[in-house]
Amino acid sequence: MKKLYFALDRFCGKRWFPLIFIPLATCFLLLYSYTTSPLFLNDGMDSAVFKTMGLAILKGKIPYVDIFDHKGPVLYFIDALGQWMIPGRMGIFLLQVIGLSVALFYMFKTARLFVGNALSFLVILFTLFIFGGIIQEGNQCEEWMMYFFTVALYYALKYFVNDSGSPHPMKYSLFYGFCFGMSFFIRPNDAVAMMGGLMTGVTIWSVYNKEYKNALLNALCFGAGFLLVAVPIVCYFAWNNALGDLWYGLIGFNNTYSGGIISMLLSLLGRRKESLLLLFVILGVMAYDTRYKDVLFIVVPMMVLGIVLLGISYYRHYYIVFIPIFVIYFVLLLLQNKSIMAIAIVVFCFSLQADVLKSFVNLALKDMRWKIEMLRSEKDFIGSFYEESDKLLSHIPENEKDEVWNYNLGWEDRKSSFSVLYHFGIVQCNLITCGADDKLLNIDDVAKKMPLWVVMERKENDNIVLPSRYDLVAKTDTTICKIELYRRK
Repeated sequence: MKKLYFALDRFCGKRWFPLIFIPLATCFLLLYSYTTSPLFLNDGMDSAVFKTMGLAILKGKIPYVDIFDHKGPVLYFIDALGQWMIPGRMGIFLLQVIGLSVALFYMFKTARLFVGNALSFLVILFTLFIFGGIIQEGNQCEEWMMYFFTVALYYALKYFVNDSGSPHPMKYSLFYGFCFGMSFFIRPNDAVAMMGGLMTGVTIWSVYNKEYKNALLNALCFGAGFLLVAVPIVCYFAWNNALGDLWYGLIGFNNTYSGGIISMLLSLLGRRKESLLLLFVILGVMAYDTRYKDVLFIVVPMMVLGIVLLGISYYRHYYIVFIPIFVIYFVLLLLQNKSIMAIAIVVFCFSLQADVLKSFVNLALKDMRWKIEMLRSEKDFIGSFYEESDKLLSHIPENEKDEVWNYNLGWEDRKSSFSVLYHFGIVQCNLITCGADDKLLNIDDVAKKMPLWVVMERKENDNIVLPSRYDLVAKTDTTICKIELYRRK
C-alpha cells in the first residue's frame, strides 16, 4: 500500500501532471453534463433557457428587452460565445471543459497548500464525485461561477498559508474584483456571498493587523477589478437603452423571486440550512485545531454569507458554489485525529441534506447510475420526443421562424417541452422564457400581440382558449407529447 501511495505521489509531482485534468474534466462532463455533452440528445430545462438566451444574442436580440430570463448577462454571453464558436452544444461543452480543467488544477493547488501530491489528487477525485451528485443537467449558472470562485480562493488561501506575514498583494484583490464582477453578472447573491465574503475576510485581516492603508488600497483594487467587468456591460445596455431592463432582470425580479432578505433570514431556521451550518461549524473546528487557523478569516465570512444568501429554495445545483470550500473541508479532514475525523465524516454524510434527506454521497451514487441509464435509453425516449417536435415545427416556413410565440412550453426532467424550440433552432418572439410576474405577463399577452405562429403544450385539466383568429396546423403524437402548433388566419 505504501509503495502504491509513493508511486502516486511521484506521479502527481511530474511537471506535465496538470494536463491530466483535461481528460478528467472531459470524461466527467461527457457523462454528467447531459445538456451539452455530445453523447446525449436532451437539451434540458435551465440549460435550454440559457442556450436560448445565448442564441437570441447571436440573432441580435437584447436580453431582458426582447427576451427575458432572470439570470445575469455574463451567463448568456458565455452561451452565446460557445454557440458562436461551434453552433449547437459542442462549443458550450468545450468552454465547460476549459473551465472545469482550470478549476480542477486550482483545486489541486489548493489542496497542495495543506497536504502532499497523492492526498491532494485523491481529494480532487472525491470532490469531483460529490460534484457529480449536484451538477444535475450541466451548464448551470452556479457551475460557471464556481470556476471563478475556485481560482480566487486559491490565491487567497495561498496568501494566508504562505505569505500572511506580509501585506496582502493588491494584484490579488484586483483579481478578486474581476471574479466578483463576472459572478455578479451571473447571479448576484452568490457573488456577494463567495467573493464578497472572501474580500470581507481579507479586509478584516488587514484591519486586525493594523494595516489600514493596505486594507483601503486592496478595497480600491477590488472595486477596480469589478469595474473591468461592469463598465462594458453597462455600456452595452446603455447603448441599447436597456439599463432599466438590466436592473429589473438582474436585481428587481430576483428580489421578489427569492422572497427578499427577510425570507432569507427566516430560512436560517430551516432544517437544511441548520445542517449546512453544522457542516461549516465542523470545518471551523477542524481548521482551528491546525496551524492553518488564519484561513478562517476568509472561510468564515464566505460560509456565513453563503448560508444566508443561498435563498429559500434548495435545488441541488445551488450547492455547486460551495465546491471550493468542500475541498478545504476534505483536506482538513485528513489532518485531524481519529475522533474528530469520525465526527466530520458523519456530519458530512448524514447532516448535509440536499435532496429528500439524502446525503451528497448517496446523491452522487444515485446520479451516476441515473446518467448511465439515461445514456442507454435516451435515443428511444428523447429521440422520439424531438423527432415528433421537429416534425411539428417543420410546418413553419424558414422566413417565418422569427415569428413563433411560446405560449406555455414547460419543463420536465426527461422531456422539457420548452427545449423543442431551441432544438429546432428557433428563438421565440415573445418575451418570457422562465419566470413571470404581473408586469411581464401584461406585456407578454398573446391576445394583444397576435403573433403569426403559436406553439402550446396541452396539459391536463387546462382550458386554454386561443383567440378565434388562430387555426390548428399540426399536433404531435399524444402518446409521446402533447404539443400543438397554431397559425394566425
